[in-house]
Amino acid sequence: MRSALALFGIIALVSLITGAAAAPSAPDLHWAKNGAPAWATPADIEAAKRYRHLAMYIDSRTEAEEGSRWRYKALTQVVRAAGVQVHSPLSPAEKEQVRQMWVRFEEKGLLVCNNLQFDVANGSVLKFAVSSLFDPFVYFCGDLKLGLTRVDETDDRTILDYPKYRINSQSPGPVRDQFQIYYNALKKAGAKHRAELP
Repeated sequence: MRSALALFGIIALVSLITGAAAAPSAPDLHWAKNGAPAWATPADIEAAKRYRHLAMYIDSRTEAEEGSRWRYKALTQVVRAAGVQVHSPLSPAEKEQVRQMWVRFEEKGLLVCNNLQFDVANGSVLKFAVSSLFDPFVYFCGDLKLGLTRVDETDDRTILDYPKYRINSQSPGPVRDQFQIYYNALKKAGAKHRAELP
């Protein structure tokens, strides 16, 4: 019996080690420590500092400092990454500035999250906010049109496909209802299914 348990323990340990080695790692935004990529401009380097802990701020619901227009730090960091002030409503030009910086980093696969409570490896931070039921970030991204057509390589789904998948796999109840609310809001904001994209 003891040898069977020991063998099971060894198999479990090997599976854990090989699984960890096979899991994709999140892109590194610690450029001050590891060096910025060749494509990065000074504005990109500043933006990376703001984006670096975005998933952590979503997960922890960290509140923004006093005086910010938004209650949560995740939202202010996205705005600040674009070099925009957080103390007043965004003008159309500022919204576009935020969108352009987001797209620049998103296209390089840098706005992703790996979290033990998230079922998509290297999934978009917006998808993580949906998974975490973090309303303010979901609606903020919908309003600014951020990440609405990104397809994550690991699940081949867009942000609109994800709540649909969760609705189909969830038992009826308040969580499933919330995913339906996200689905409707994101679709209204312009999100597309993977099948609708070129």
